[in-house]
Amino acid sequence: MKYYKKFKETVKISKEVIKLIWETSPSYTSYIILILIFSALVPVAEAFIIKKIVDLLTLSLQAQVMFNSIVFFIVLFVLVTLFSRLIENQRNATQIILGNLFSKSIQQRIVEKTTKLAFWRFEDPNFYDRLHRVSEEATYRPLNTFYHFFEFLQNVILLITISIALLSFNPFIVFLMVLFSLPSLVIEIKYGWAWWNLIYRETPRSRRLNYLHFLMTRIYEMKDIKLLNIRSYLFDKYKNLYDKLFHEQKALVTRRYIWQFFMYLLSDAVLILFYVLLTWQTFIKKISIGDFIFYSTLYTRGVGAVHSIVRDIAGIYENNLFVHEMLKFFDMPEEEIIKDSKPIEGIKRGFEFRNVWFKYPGTKEWILKNASFEIPLGKSIALVGENGAGKTTIVKLLTRLYEPAKGQILLNGRNIQDYNLNSYRNLFGVAFQDFAKFFFNVEENIAIGDKNRVVSHKEIVDLSKKAEIYEKIMKLPNKYNTVLGKWFHEGYDLSHGEWQKIAIARALVKRAPFYILDEPTAALDARAEYNVFKQFQKHVKRKTAVFISHRFSNVKLADYIFVIKAGKIAQHGTHKELLKKKGLYKRLYTFQAKRYQED
Repeated sequence: MKYYKKFKETVKISKEVIKLIWETSPSYTSYIILILIFSALVPVAEAFIIKKIVDLLTLSLQAQVMFNSIVFFIVLFVLVTLFSRLIENQRNATQIILGNLFSKSIQQRIVEKTTKLAFWRFEDPNFYDRLHRVSEEATYRPLNTFYHFFEFLQNVILLITISIALLSFNPFIVFLMVLFSLPSLVIEIKYGWAWWNLIYRETPRSRRLNYLHFLMTRIYEMKDIKLLNIRSYLFDKYKNLYDKLFHEQKALVTRRYIWQFFMYLLSDAVLILFYVLLTWQTFIKKISIGDFIFYSTLYTRGVGAVHSIVRDIAGIYENNLFVHEMLKFFDMPEEEIIKDSKPIEGIKRGFEFRNVWFKYPGTKEWILKNASFEIPLGKSIALVGENGAGKTTIVKLLTRLYEPAKGQILLNGRNIQDYNLNSYRNLFGVAFQDFAKFFFNVEENIAIGDKNRVVSHKEIVDLSKKAEIYEKIMKLPNKYNTVLGKWFHEGYDLSHGEWQKIAIARALVKRAPFYILDEPTAALDARAEYNVFKQFQKHVKRKTAVFISHRFSNVKLADYIFVIKAGKIAQHGTHKELLKKKGLYKRLYTFQAKRYQED
């Protein structure tokens, strides 16, 4: 029952693989199947022609044989050999082209699928383990299954053809040839499973290895590595991890091939028996020398076909273990878009958090606890609180990077989960503290903030001035056409604060009703930060804005301030109102003001 279930699962996955490869290119897939079928017939034809040539040569020693007859079979043999080489070349070329097409197709699917998954998955190490396995194996494992499957069919056709010919000599030999291949099949399947388990178990270690390689090959970490003098420390960690992986793989491979050696000894025992019988039959003149060559060639090819069938079955099983992981990845639920939802229009009411509870996946601590508050339309709101209070979490919930565990967030009086996700997110212009650095040119870096329209160069210049990055851009080698970052030729790297200004300009480019700045000016000096916030206030005038900042000179520019403590709204009001009350806001403000005065 156990093996039957495995067989059914293997067949099911193999069907999925053939479907995937067929969708990549029906023409190339059909072509390679035809080539594999023709390839199965060539060995028998070659063996038969050689038999005819040897028989005619043997007859020529005893009787008159037309030389033209021998020449005919020699020419036929050359033509069959040429045909064999032609289809082999065609097969190799087609496999390379189909492999490249499939690799491109599957990598695109992986990237597309990854971008459609919910944001919370990117904070889950188990997800990264799966993504790593899929990215490492997906481009070639399905193709391996495909080739093993059709090579299996090819070898089955070849074996059937050979067996029919050999049955006339000795049926028992055919039985032994197949029987002694079964232990090899069991061993190959066992070690295919063991290899999969090793890869699965070692995925976290393999990811750490990739991370260390990443660290030691990037400019952004290299200055710390050199100044901290930790090159040897990191390299030793890298080397030790590599050695552990290598030794585990080596041990498994060694055990596998020791067992294979003993299986080949069994096969060779049958081969000796076959040649003894064949030689005896030839010695007593029951078969001709041509028959001897014919049967010995067929048996050798038959043994090769049996071994290939064993490898193909085991290969299909082993590769399908990896393919199954890929298919599970593609079946992962995506973010719910709700395509048939109503469009978001005529917004007359702002956001309302109603009894919202939230904790991050895989954790026990509640970040927000029964939080209830409103963000009115057309007002700027500052979120204030100590680190870990839940400020950024509120922003992530607002933008639907996460969903509340309990409670609701409403917009226009309606649960935000009822809106189409893409349409909803288009309502926001956002700049995070841990913003993305896109290694594109300056103009694209800013314009990418709103891909729903063509952003003019004039507007990009205006926004770069508001973000106080215009003067720096004009000093770059190619100004707005300068590629940022050091990864590509002629790339120019910015300071962290300058990158932050680019991110702010990118957030402002979107003509959105809501803007969010999550500590986007933390890397700026006090004067630049104040100027950027003043420009931001002008830009979002009469629009709803939410921002987080630890500098109270910026916070007091907001229309309303929410003070967050331990996942709840501890205070709210204007800057002046909160200063009149005894509470967390006044303590934080007084502490910061005192520090400035001391400085």
